[in-house]
Amino acid sequence: MNMKGVYIILISVDSACRHRIRIGSLGMVMLTPGIYAYVGSAMNSLRTRIKRHVLSSKRLRWHIDYLTTHRCAKVINTVYTVTDRRVECMLARYLAEQHHAPFKGFGSSDCSCYSHLYLVNGLDDLLDAFKRCNLDADVLYEEQ
Repeated sequence: MNMKGVYIILISVDSACRHRIRIGSLGMVMLTPGIYAYVGSAMNSLRTRIKRHVLSSKRLRWHIDYLTTHRCAKVINTVYTVTDRRVECMLARYLAEQHHAPFKGFGSSDCSCYSHLYLVNGLDDLLDAFKRCNLDADVLYEEQ
């Protein structure tokens, strides 16, 4: 079954990693240690999209691919909801009000959002974002 929906991927960036990396069309950016939340959507095959983002080896297509394949980054959780509604930007706007967006244009080249990547404190921030946007949240535990 092809499910549609929105997701936020929680990514830990190792404290030993303090240098610039290439993020596709954004060019070289400073990757600082911390917990990052990336907001995305899949209007076809939600589970397949989420599984792809967790892979550490893949063809680099989206900005998030450059981060999730970097040796200092690790996907630790994914929060998602199944919906036909396009609510990706609503979640991103809520996170923008609460958290710092380190890279302008990250994951938002096809919308008017400043970014779809935010520095957060952890999983509770993601769950709060879904709650504040009146969305049910399911959590996939990824960290091993």
